Amino acid sequence: HVAVPVLQVVTDSATASHIASVKNTYSILGNGKLAVNLIKAKQGPATVFEEKIDFNKYDTSGNLVEQQKINDIKSVYFWDYKSSYPVAVINNADSASVAFTSFEAENNGNWSYTGSPLDTVAITGKKAYRLNGSNAVSRSGLNSGVVYFITYWTRNNAAFSVGGTQSGYPIAGKTINGWKFYVHKITGQSSVSISGTGLIDEVRLYPEFALFKTFTYAPLLGITSECDENNRIVYYEYDGFGRLSIIRDENKNVLRRIRYHYNGQQESTTYYYNVAINQNFTRNNCGSGYTGSSVTYTVAANTYSSDISQADANKKASNDITGNGQYYANVTGSCTAACNTSTCSGLDKRCVFGSC
Repeated sequence: HVAVPVLQVVTDSATASHIASVKNTYSILGNGKLAVNLIKAKQGPATVFEEKIDFNKYDTSGNLVEQQKINDIKSVYFWDYKSSYPVAVINNADSASVAFTSFEAENNGNWSYTGSPLDTVAITGKKAYRLNGSNAVSRSGLNSGVVYFITYWTRNNAAFSVGGTQSGYPIAGKTINGWKFYVHKITGQSSVSISGTGLIDEVRLYPEFALFKTFTYAPLLGITSECDENNRIVYYEYDGFGRLSIIRDENKNVLRRIRYHYNGQQESTTYYYNVAINQNFTRNNCGSGYTGSSVTYTVAANTYSSDISQADANKKASNDITGNGQYYANVTGSCTAACNTSTCSGLDKRCVFGSC
């Protein structure tokens, strides 16, 4: 019964003396589920329970959103993939002052944006978001007296525009597989927006001194990437039976390889890695009267491995290009007006090889 908190009592079996007691109090969530909201404890003969851990907030699915030890920092959790997996853990912040999205599933993570994320090249997970100049990623309800940081990855060579960015920012960080990392420091803002054009991924907002860690998943399989407090990324790969097989660093170097075999079975210790390959694709989804640009899709060396042969490793890279190259061109390529009598007119003007 909710009115009677669960009580755990520890006693000395030899002397029957009281050692400690722990009391859990519960609340009813909006979906009718019970959830612990406070843990209290007392030691020895003490008569008063002391509050130890406060579970401040749950989501509508019963997942813990915010908790803290009494008189200690708060920890926040974001859930996604139909509320099945935790995608972010933030320490030293409350749930109202943080936001995160990797554009993987249905939860916007306290950000607001329109349209759908793209199944394309991403720094983490499988999806990223394309800013087109009119569809900013935004957040309102901030405390204008607090210093915040916004971080993200983009394929642009320049940072996006973020209002309230302080002098000396944005700061450009490392570049990994064509993705560049940027940090903005902002203050004096009750709302922020990230605007511009280009692909963006792994977008974080948090107050100064908070620590942020994020995850992506393949549902029913497992974690596929982990991005830590210093934005160092680890990737996880699985074999055809759904078992964890390779752990890679952010440069796709193998950190750990897990092999499964029967007892006494000879294990192969030779591994092959793909060579770098690329192919040009032309954007083919421009409107009437426009011509798509040419875009190069590249698979870096050592992205794929095989314990069968070099040809097998290279085939995996080739399959990547075949499966993703044209889509990548349609997402990242540009459209220019075709040269014709409407766009190139005048006594001294002619269309030559498509140009006016």
